Amino acid sequence: MANEGINALFNDPLPSSSSSQSSSTESWSSPTSSSKGSPVDSCGVQISTRPSRSRHKSSEANAEDIQLQILGVLTTGGSRTVVDLAKTLNMKSHTVRYQLDQLLERHRIERAIMLNQRALGHHVFNVLFDLPRSSTSSTLKFLENRPEVSWLAENMGHRRFEVTYFATDMIEGAKLIHAMGEELGVHFRDPVFGVEVENRHWGLRFLGGRKVTKPVAHFAATKEARNPDPVDLKLLQLLRAERNLSMSRLSKGAGLSESTAKYRLERLREWGAISDEVYFLRSDQEFVQAQLVLNLKSRSPEREQEVIDICSHNLHVEQLITGFGSWDYKIVLRAKTVNRLLETEEEILASLGKNVSKASMLVRNRVISGREG
Repeated sequence: MANEGINALFNDPLPSSSSSQSSSTESWSSPTSSSKGSPVDSCGVQISTRPSRSRHKSSEANAEDIQLQILGVLTTGGSRTVVDLAKTLNMKSHTVRYQLDQLLERHRIERAIMLNQRALGHHVFNVLFDLPRSSTSSTLKFLENRPEVSWLAENMGHRRFEVTYFATDMIEGAKLIHAMGEELGVHFRDPVFGVEVENRHWGLRFLGGRKVTKPVAHFAATKEARNPDPVDLKLLQLLRAERNLSMSRLSKGAGLSESTAKYRLERLREWGAISDEVYFLRSDQEFVQAQLVLNLKSRSPEREQEVIDICSHNLHVEQLITGFGSWDYKIVLRAKTVNRLLETEEEILASLGKNVSKASMLVRNRVISGREG
């Protein structure tokens, strides 16, 4: 995407380096014009000790160009690591990391470590429900602070709220939402349960208009679930509470030295339990998100591949979550307008044809607490 196209995506465009440029440059000076005490080269020419303005201008322009390139990759490839970005842009990792820090300071992007509960043998439950108006605020605050809860959001329409939580035992997990309701003294109305099995993530592809069909792999491949010890669980708890913790705060919170915390985190990455640091666009305020919840008349490997192929080639599909229970698939959509979301829903349902037994779309109002990928 051209630089102008990337700038147009954001309300606060990157500052043009031309506004601070001057036509005057000063790298060298003659012996008569130089200030007293300036260094002299082997030819007797005095060298100015003042910084070169032309070099400064070039550096600013180069930084702007790198940041625009990074934003361009993130619009077409979803969340990416420093290594991914450096490889894509053919740049040094430290150069990319520095420019990412600049974009973070300007609130253009976000950074997080994502968690994968399934790699630890946990079952991931997703429940849609309604709440009595009188207890909405207290209930949401209660759920937001529960250690098992990794995602809490508010949608528009019936079954207004959505919570995702994890449990080590399938039966206990199915009972947990009711247990939390009893503890709080609140009845969750019309709950719809689902168990998430697999999550394919493509990111914000529609911004760049490029047909990136391969999902982003955040986690290392793992063949079997691991058993974390209490120290590992403490690190995961800290990361769930705040995904962007510094290493010093993370090690201090877990009561570890920084070197031990780094070793533990690297092991969790190898297990596929956490991702590397990933960077992604701040887009919650700029785009509309929804999820299309589907049930199929019949499920088979061929049918599932058909759903995957349809989602892979639709640029407004951000995620495809496979599950079982009250729904078979959740397709997370993002677009610039609600009308475009509705058009995308029609396109997907038309592609699936008569195999769909039930479908409903929930437009997201706000994310209350999102602490996992």
